[in-house]
Amino acid sequence: MWNGDANPVMEWAHVAPVRRAQIESLYSEALILIDEAQQMFAHAQVMNAGGYDPEFTVAVMSEVMLTTARLTHVQAWLLHRRAMIAEDPSARGDDRAVVLDGVTPADWAICHYMPEAMRRIVAASERLMERLHVMDSIWRETPMALPHVVPVHEMMDMLRARL
Repeated sequence: MWNGDANPVMEWAHVAPVRRAQIESLYSEALILIDEAQQMFAHAQVMNAGGYDPEFTVAVMSEVMLTTARLTHVQAWLLHRRAMIAEDPSARGDDRAVVLDGVTPADWAICHYMPEAMRRIVAASERLMERLHVMDSIWRETPMALPHVVPVHEMMDMLRARL
């Protein structure tokens, strides 16, 4: 497991472009979900004023806040990874922003009764968090050995020897 002392970007330089593309794709996805969650929050506030059962409304508002917190955590992780890939010296592997633990899962006993659009956003935020957990665990494994790179002049010497 990577211990945070070394720079993982330098150790895994040959996979940096792939990681950068993954992070950018997930970042865009997270931004869209955050926008949808803000709309969900506005809808939950309308529910609060619309005569729904007060206990249910509070439960829905709690789920909205948990979803917002989950997405904020996702965004922090993605922004920190972007900074690490850009080799920002302030972005270290042992920063709190790279820890994905401690996020409360949704209470599906409550979410089951929410409007379908709200359930979809809650579920999407949980799936996104699960994907980051998988990605993070893979990235934290022992770094792969860099492939052996043969300098051009050595390849030319090898070709000359064969001809």
